[in-house]
Amino acid sequence: MRRGPARSGWWVVVGGSVLLTVQNGLIMAAFGAYLVAVTADTGWAAGVVALGYAVVQLGNGFIAPLTGWACDRVGTRLVAACGSLLGATGFALAALSADETQFLGAVAVIALGCSASGIMPLTVAAVQALPQRRTLALGLLPSGIALGGLAVPLVALALESFGWRATFVGVAVVIAGVGLVAGSVLPTRAPAPVPARPPAAIPDEPPSCPGRAGPAGADIGADTGADTALGTALRSGTFWLLVAGHGTALVAVSAMNLHLVPLLAHHHALPLAVAGAAVAAMSIAQLLGQVVTGLIGDRVDKRRLAAGCMAVQTAVLLVMASVSDARALVAAAVVHGLAWGLRGPIMTAMRTDYFGLSSFGTIMGWSMGFVSLGLVTGPLLVTALEAGPGGYPAAMQALAAVSAVGLVAFLLLRRPALVPERRPRGAASEAARRRDAGATVPDDRNARNVRKGITMCNDAGDPALQRPGTYVFDGATSRRGYRMNKMFMSLRDTASRATFGADEAGYCDRFGLTPDQRRAVLERDWTAMLELGGSIFYVYKLAMMDGHSMQYLGGVFTGTDEESFTAAMRAGGRRDG
Repeated sequence: MRRGPARSGWWVVVGGSVLLTVQNGLIMAAFGAYLVAVTADTGWAAGVVALGYAVVQLGNGFIAPLTGWACDRVGTRLVAACGSLLGATGFALAALSADETQFLGAVAVIALGCSASGIMPLTVAAVQALPQRRTLALGLLPSGIALGGLAVPLVALALESFGWRATFVGVAVVIAGVGLVAGSVLPTRAPAPVPARPPAAIPDEPPSCPGRAGPAGADIGADTGADTALGTALRSGTFWLLVAGHGTALVAVSAMNLHLVPLLAHHHALPLAVAGAAVAAMSIAQLLGQVVTGLIGDRVDKRRLAAGCMAVQTAVLLVMASVSDARALVAAAVVHGLAWGLRGPIMTAMRTDYFGLSSFGTIMGWSMGFVSLGLVTGPLLVTALEAGPGGYPAAMQALAAVSAVGLVAFLLLRRPALVPERRPRGAASEAARRRDAGATVPDDRNARNVRKGITMCNDAGDPALQRPGTYVFDGATSRRGYRMNKMFMSLRDTASRATFGADEAGYCDRFGLTPDQRRAVLERDWTAMLELGGSIFYVYKLAMMDGHSMQYLGGVFTGTDEESFTAAMRAGGRRDG
């Protein structure tokens, strides 16, 4: 029963990757070659084609909120099909354009198509199809972007052999044909909506003993599958730091996509075919980086990896500003592609980690709306500076400064603060009021503890409880293990278990576990969990996820195995003294 969904999910990644191959190879990465061919044939200023590229990037971003909304309403297959047809229509119109205005109008149609069949809706489809393997899916999906770069030499050859107008007609045919076929594997309908619920707080300290009730909500919002709504995301600093880091990264990416070919062909007088091959080499490095991130993304700190890639990108741009050797420039472009590939998937994965899945399309759409400012700024900034006295070196220095800003944004990035679910005034239970007054409230403490996640206290000073090897869950132990026990309790929820399984380390971090507690959970050191404040009732929930029984834990804690412990219990249990 599990093979079908997994297989269909991976086909979504394959189809999306093919769509991105077509879009990047024939549109985004090829725009530099188009700039050279179109300006040489028509005499138009280079700024016209650069403006057209900016229009594509601007539309790809600013239309993203609408695209995300459409994906959440009608599904990604219909959205992507409309995008493929629009993109093909735009190229056909561009081939017939007689002046700059008509050309830019046709490019605006291409921009609509790119938004509807591009990275944003395809990312939504991949995340929804493979929620538990989303980092790997997000690492493999953009491989189409890198593979598309390999098509640039073919595009350059077609431009030299047939001219740009005939090439545009051929591109229109390929986009329509391949786009409709590849998009047929995407989801046909939007996912069922997930009821939203506000996240509850994790207090720095548990309720003080004896047995004070904590916040009304025992579950932890995004950590237990209750995803963040758009309004909550927009009010968090995390959303805007991600936008800043992502947007500044794309300033350099979009500028390199457009200007690497002109830099090598015009500024360094290399043949167009050689410049196209440099783009292909950069794309291969990007593909390698994306695959590596897909494989290791859930095992590393995504924020630090993103910051490291931004540091490398900054250094690469400074090298490109200071060297003139063509081989050094090509090598720098390859390193840039590697850093781009390593960073790209994790910026999207961090949004799912921080804000959840149910509103991912809408949140991602709004994010891309703001991030698109970087896509537009990069090409125009380099075009303006390259025309000045500083030329391309000054342009590369400016890109390096922008990348440094993104580095700082990723270093400052933190998980969003959890919003407490507050109890209405006067809503405290009668039992809580009686406890506050000092009265004894009889109840089944263990049952209530398991049911509501409320800590309890024992008298650790009782000599009867001071036995070697006995872990007493007293007030101090409760406070020490409160966050870890909260996390274990969240595993009652199916969606929470799926989230935990997809990124155990990240899930531990969301609940604020100490390094020792985090290590104990990840290494399944059951005894250490008890020593660090874990309640056996809570720890057992994690053991059940791994398919272990209580008898298995008993064997671990007594230094035997499950079978021996079970046999001892059936024989009457351990006898002390």
